[in-house]
Amino acid sequence: MARIAVDEEDLAQEFGTFDIKIQDEDVVDKLKELCMLYRLDASDMADEWMAFSISNNSASLTMDKLEQFERERANKTKTPKVKREKPAAVMHDISNINPDAEDDLLDVYSTPAAKGKNKRMLTTPENVSVVNKKLTSVSRSPVVPFSPGSFSPVNATPSQQYRSRSGAGETMVTFGEQRAKWKGQGAEGVAIQQYDRDNALTEKYKHMFYRVIDKSNVLNDLIEDMSSQLQQSHNMENLQHLAWPCQEPITVSGRVCCDMSTGRLNAHSVLLEGSRETSARKTVHLDLSEVSEYSLFPGQIVACDGLNTTGSKLVVSKFYQGVHLPFAEVDETSENLSVPVQVLVAAGPFTPSDSLAYEPLEDLLKYLKRDQPDVCVLMGPFVDSKHESIEKCTVEVPYDDMFKKIVLNLIKATEELETHLVFVPSQRDVHHEYVYPQPPFTVDGVNSPRVHFVSDPCTLTINGVVELASVLSLFQRVHFVSDPCTLTINGVRVHFVSDPCTLTINGVVELGEMFTHIHRVHFVSDPCTLTINGVRVHFVSDPCTLTINGVVELASVLSLFQRVHFVSDPCTLTINGVRVHFVSDPCTLTINGVGKMQEMTSHFGGGVICCFPFSRGSSDRLGRLIKHILTQQSYYPLYPPSEDVNIDYEHYEQFCRLQATPDVLIIPSDLRYFVKDVLGCVCVNPGRITKAQTGGTFARFVIQCPPSPTQGGAARKPRCTAAEVVRV
Repeated sequence: MARIAVDEEDLAQEFGTFDIKIQDEDVVDKLKELCMLYRLDASDMADEWMAFSISNNSASLTMDKLEQFERERANKTKTPKVKREKPAAVMHDISNINPDAEDDLLDVYSTPAAKGKNKRMLTTPENVSVVNKKLTSVSRSPVVPFSPGSFSPVNATPSQQYRSRSGAGETMVTFGEQRAKWKGQGAEGVAIQQYDRDNALTEKYKHMFYRVIDKSNVLNDLIEDMSSQLQQSHNMENLQHLAWPCQEPITVSGRVCCDMSTGRLNAHSVLLEGSRETSARKTVHLDLSEVSEYSLFPGQIVACDGLNTTGSKLVVSKFYQGVHLPFAEVDETSENLSVPVQVLVAAGPFTPSDSLAYEPLEDLLKYLKRDQPDVCVLMGPFVDSKHESIEKCTVEVPYDDMFKKIVLNLIKATEELETHLVFVPSQRDVHHEYVYPQPPFTVDGVNSPRVHFVSDPCTLTINGVVELASVLSLFQRVHFVSDPCTLTINGVRVHFVSDPCTLTINGVVELGEMFTHIHRVHFVSDPCTLTINGVRVHFVSDPCTLTINGVVELASVLSLFQRVHFVSDPCTLTINGVRVHFVSDPCTLTINGVGKMQEMTSHFGGGVICCFPFSRGSSDRLGRLIKHILTQQSYYPLYPPSEDVNIDYEHYEQFCRLQATPDVLIIPSDLRYFVKDVLGCVCVNPGRITKAQTGGTFARFVIQCPPSPTQGGAARKPRCTAAEVVRV
């Protein structure tokens, strides 16, 4: 509404109607101001003034009375405040929460249209005995029971597309011997351990608390260490300052990086960053026009010959890229070196993308029971953070419970087998530590030497140095028990009763009315041999042999459970003297923006630039990417790392460096499966056990140390004698 303009003549005319004369100019100005403020014309102003004057004993038109009129007029325009009583605070718990209260609360944050559409009618429940699943746990994720004997929650719907897959059991790739035996030899000939127990990641650590100076020191030490190895390997003279102007060819070393932190590496954006000792951390542009062949990626540590006449650009003539570490020495005195070991490797996810049913894992279990391999390595993700149901937060089961159910069901399903189980975590495991290097899983209630939880990365030794006696130290040597009593040894229940005496071990041995006249309580050592009524009974912790009248003999009861291992990511195991490296989520290399090795050689997202003569066979890109890992002596040589990887550099230098070239490198990828011999190391990509909504692949291989080391300059034979990639 536009403001009403009132002049002096209109006011004089309207007030003159009530026989009121306006003579003071200040009063006229004040009346005009009130008309402008309250949007009144001269007639309305006169009427309101007369009402005010009558209610105030015929007040005269003065400045004081006009100010009083203004105050009363202003009070009439204000909206009166209504005091509301605050409801008393109520403490809610499981017993007094309305099951529909959550829906009412969500309606508050919805639009009016959505309220009317989604509002649920308040009706009496038909079955009052049904407990609301959302209130069955005090945790954020309500508990839903699992289906009996299954890895999946009860509400998981099987994937129809996975069930209708074709080619199950088909062999996709072969390597080495074509007539290899895939049935395991038995756990007695297999011993698994960390390659370097002093530097193995075996427990969780406090991560992401390092200082910037600590990270800088680690990155600088990597340059200086690799530069020293390059200098010794190629007989170089002293390395020069890379940014020092010089008219003669020089040799420098440093880390390859891009001239833009967010850009992609190409032939015109390559920088070389020197170490603190030789180049004061200076950087210089590299001119690659004179180099005939090269393969570079961000974070790679190289040495090169070139000419730097200006101090700002180095014209490179030759590259020296990485050093190949020697293979690990084998303890020739070990008794199990000549025993072939069958290893099965499968990498998650273990569910199709359209279902949380662990059908692929159940199918893999059928292969385990049929072939009974000596070692089964399961690599994450087990509870995939990229699964559609988990991304949308529609899972009603705690993620830790899902993983624990998987582990316990696997152990239970393989009790009758002698297969060692090795669990390797992944960066995509939603329930685990999201840091690299990644500590091993910890599962309450799993205390079985047959189950191995390893870190990422880790190095394990299988049938190498450690003997069985060192594992037995976990058990108490002397046991004091009552009579009668029941003992549980790693899940095996043993009952001791004196009279009548019934001894039952896993339902195998049953003796009645035998120890009638023996004492009620016995204190014995471990091991010991008792003679009861002429019957010799031997008690040994592990192996355990019980002989009664020469009839019953139970050997190595506890050894049934020495087969589960939880390792880190990455990790290195030694199996019968053969070093096997497992990298769950290593780097992804991009070659000229064309080939992308997702989550395999981990996130070389900055790009790899290559230049090779066509006749040199430059098409083997995957082999070249794996060669970078081996020659850079690191599970994760990329710097800066991918945004999906949180590297703790305080632990990176200790747990993510290669100490020797592995005999076998297991490196799962979303790309096509393969088995390759790279620099004498057999590299296996088992693929994923599931590919979107259909089945994927897994790998199996045989490893065996040669009876004697290679002599006379003969080529070293791979210790992986045979390998296959099989469709699940």
